[in-house]
Amino acid sequence: MNNIQAEQALMGAVLKGIYEGGSSKPEKMDKMVDTKLYVGNLSRQTTSGQLTGLFSQAGQVTGIEVAMDKISGISRGFAIVTMNIQSEAARAIGMFNNFSWDERILEVSLAE
Repeated sequence: MNNIQAEQALMGAVLKGIYEGGSSKPEKMDKMVDTKLYVGNLSRQTTSGQLTGLFSQAGQVTGIEVAMDKISGISRGFAIVTMNIQSEAARAIGMFNNFSWDERILEVSLAE
């Protein structure tokens, strides 16, 4: 799934949440559900603070888990970023998938 397809799928889920019970009027403008994003191809030196700074450009970041090797304590090169507003998570995918950062091309998608 490429970044456009992922963003469209997430926005489809957002739109389903906006109209409930077949009503023609939106009851909620955006669904607040923790949405976890996989962020891959990170530098081994990437910190959660750096990722917070980057992803907060797309919206509110509620959590970051940089995967660390249990033995060496060095980053494994990926992280999970949690955002609680679905449209902001979709925006982050659109903004940062295939984005050049720290001399690397980021991979950003919905976490499985």
